[in-house]
Amino acid sequence: MTEILHRHFLADTYPPQDHMLRDLSIEVVAKGKKGAAIQAPVVPQACSESGCMYVGLLATLVDVLGGVIAIPSVSPDWISTSNLSIHTTRHVLSGQVLADGHVLRAGRTSVVIGVEILIEETGVSHKMIPAGFAMITYTRLPGNKTKLQMQTTDNSQGSVRFSLKGTGLHKPFVERAGIRILDRAAGRLVLKMDDYVRNSLGSLQGGMTAFLADLAGQYVVCGGTGKSGQTRDLVIHYMSPGITGPFQTTAEVLRMDEHSALTRIRVVDQGNDHRLMAVVMNTVRLSPEA
Repeated sequence: MTEILHRHFLADTYPPQDHMLRDLSIEVVAKGKKGAAIQAPVVPQACSESGCMYVGLLATLVDVLGGVIAIPSVSPDWISTSNLSIHTTRHVLSGQVLADGHVLRAGRTSVVIGVEILIEETGVSHKMIPAGFAMITYTRLPGNKTKLQMQTTDNSQGSVRFSLKGTGLHKPFVERAGIRILDRAAGRLVLKMDDYVRNSLGSLQGGMTAFLADLAGQYVVCGGTGKSGQTRDLVIHYMSPGITGPFQTTAEVLRMDEHSALTRIRVVDQGNDHRLMAVVMNTVRLSPEA
């Protein structure tokens, strides 16, 4: 394959060695001019207390994949995520998770990417079954202001692996990312800014915003019901980039029945005059037992 990630993305330029995308051990594979796929192993450190991979981390994979696909559509300009929605149809428990995406629309001001999420069938290696879908909208930014260096590669395998020697999750992702729980029952979390969670523009990785909202929604629902739960759907509206930090969440329950709860999470940049970064709708499926 000669069109390798559309000749724009090399894992040794971004992210840095000590980075969340390295620890997720992701691999991106090109699939023609308007599509690509991304896959990652499902490890216990990337899973919630219920044993399912965090939907916020699935959203991270989707966001990275969407960027890989969208960037060639706007070159020499750049992109910023404006909206991301992810809906799961089954739990991601083990094996490999794969997201397969393509361009739905590329216009003068925005790019829309559609993504199918698949997982290995239990006990059947390499047989993938549907597990959800996602949609991403990117705003087109005039000029390339990223730190990412555009380079060409002739990798005949058509893939880029982000894992390096010594990388990988050796502790729970919540701990590795440095998230502090201020009030679990209220869904109040805080995360400081450092290179581990920066994107190529120097602001907070969009997937980390999704992950914070995933946690906050689960925590506030569990605090109000005494039951455990698992995020099933996230709809993220990005308002502004996270520049300074620390970043803090507030959460509220909007609707609840015996099976699920709908929450709204706000993420703010405390160090940037408490600027609103994102508003996220999180649907949590409740476990039947208390």
